[in-house]
Amino acid sequence: MSQFITPPQCPGASFDRIAKAESRATYPSKMSKPNMSAVAKVFTTVELLEAILLELPMKDILRAQQVCKHWKQVIAGSNAIQKALFMRPGTAAEAAIDAFRFTCIKADSTVSEIAINPWVCDDEEILKDGNGTGYMCFFSRRAVDSHTSHGGLALMSLTQPPIKREMTVLYECGDGPLFHFCPGTHACRRKMSEVYNVSQILKRVHFKARRHARKVNNDDPEFVDSSIKKGTKNILQKQPNDIVFLSALRTPVTRAKKGGFKDAHDHELLANVLKATLAANPNLDPKLINDVHIGTVLSELGGSKAGRMAACHVGYPETTAFQTVNRACSSGLSAITGVAHAIATGMIDIGVGGGMESMTKNYGSRAIPTQLWEQLRESPSKDARECIMSMGLTAENVAERYGVSRTEQDEFAAKSHQKAAKAQKDGLFDKEIVPVTTRWHPNPEQPEVEEEITVTKDDGIRPTSTPESLAKMKPAFKPDGTATAGNSSQVSDGAAAALMMRRSTATALGLEKNIIGKWAGTQVVGCRPDEMGIGPALAIPKLLDYTGVQKQEVGIWEINEAFASQAIHCVRELGIDADKVNPKGGAIALGHPLGATGARQLATLLPELERQGQEMGVVSMCIGTGMGMASLIVRE
Repeated sequence: MSQFITPPQCPGASFDRIAKAESRATYPSKMSKPNMSAVAKVFTTVELLEAILLELPMKDILRAQQVCKHWKQVIAGSNAIQKALFMRPGTAAEAAIDAFRFTCIKADSTVSEIAINPWVCDDEEILKDGNGTGYMCFFSRRAVDSHTSHGGLALMSLTQPPIKREMTVLYECGDGPLFHFCPGTHACRRKMSEVYNVSQILKRVHFKARRHARKVNNDDPEFVDSSIKKGTKNILQKQPNDIVFLSALRTPVTRAKKGGFKDAHDHELLANVLKATLAANPNLDPKLINDVHIGTVLSELGGSKAGRMAACHVGYPETTAFQTVNRACSSGLSAITGVAHAIATGMIDIGVGGGMESMTKNYGSRAIPTQLWEQLRESPSKDARECIMSMGLTAENVAERYGVSRTEQDEFAAKSHQKAAKAQKDGLFDKEIVPVTTRWHPNPEQPEVEEEITVTKDDGIRPTSTPESLAKMKPAFKPDGTATAGNSSQVSDGAAAALMMRRSTATALGLEKNIIGKWAGTQVVGCRPDEMGIGPALAIPKLLDYTGVQKQEVGIWEINEAFASQAIHCVRELGIDADKVNPKGGAIALGHPLGATGARQLATLLPELERQGQEMGVVSMCIGTGMGMASLIVRE
């Protein structure tokens, strides 16, 4: 048995327990062709788990993946360890210490890495560290001398954000070094944060680890690769690192000031959809949800306080973080994209993305700022001045500049209502809608009279709308204009939310059968503020180029109908089949609760992809002040 060398940075770290575990281990000391039954047997107890990780060459651990089928099962070796890997920071580190007597080193991030590393602190130190966050680590028995780096082989998700840390990584991987951080002992005695940025190391380690795994195993281990695989074939292939949806739900969308939610708060609607998200995933412990991102545009204080209260109110623990997102009309989709990025980079394992809005309570002056630095109003930049242009006037600009007639707009709007009415009649919204019980004041002049109602369906759909009836409506934004209340989106109230995680996380938690789709990428682009409605026509080509998907391969397009003029222009400019656009109607019929729309579109898209048997869909919208956003969604 090799002689342990205690790193000077960690005086007091005890290796006795590892030595005892090794002496009791009964496993082949040399496994050029590993005995897989022995590997599986070794992983059944903590002592033997430690021993095999200390002794077994990396290439054999990689090969063990073929038996265990799942990378973290190889590392964990038991359901208990596997569960601990996905517990919230704090409980995860303590569970690891209590159950497996691992030692941890302090870090300021979530527990999502497993490393073999001799630079560790005493077991007790992690328990004293605030929330108990840290990396779960094993001691390494590999020889350490003055000619190699002080460190062990890092078997890690490689998903942490680029934060400098006090730790060293990487010794050897199978037949050669992955990365020698320091050439000698002197450099190795310095803190890594003083020498090298962790993000740079992780990028190099990630590349070499994946390359080595392919060489040894002809397959990739479950190292996280947050890059988007281009091309339809790659995107449709199921990968452990896919960012998947386990549920996508929404409240009904109702007319502002007149509809079923006129007396409800936006955070009340959010509470209902967050509660429904937990109910839709009963086998998921809420403590495992790391973060909630919610889009909202008009909420008081940005919705941060009331939104956090709503999450706690319906059963999310205090350990689940919360934030709101405001990118105008794309806020809901931005929130979902933010969760996807956080999962892809390893910042979190599980998150909820969505949106909320009450345009009944919060619309009006909050749509355009009333207090503005005078130099912005008089800015020499035309784009700066036009950021506060009325959205209706931007719709008129699109109609005039791109030749969209009033007749075309009214026909488009009538068709939106007809599609939505048919979908509602056929029960096509039932899968996505969460009924909401709320208070209702039937007479505004008698506020003391209150009823309780349950809202089960969208109430802005007008089945009787026709091009002829819409043609009778007056222009809403300028006397000779073509945009009317009838061919524009409705101001509305509503909320939506989606549960997201990595596919490997769902597999480890036994939730793989709950997966309904995956996020395959998002792109955002800017455009002239005075024609903000053209945003999807710019964002969608960028998304298709980014993902390597051809437009004819997209089965359904959910393009927000902020105004008929801009939606018509985008469909024309993109050259896509109009029959594939908003098959269940769009915002003209359903409504456009600003912060919730992107998440509502996702909730509408996923069941329709399944119903039609389509593989891919796109969610896109224009954005006030001049932007467009688009996301590619894949059906499971």
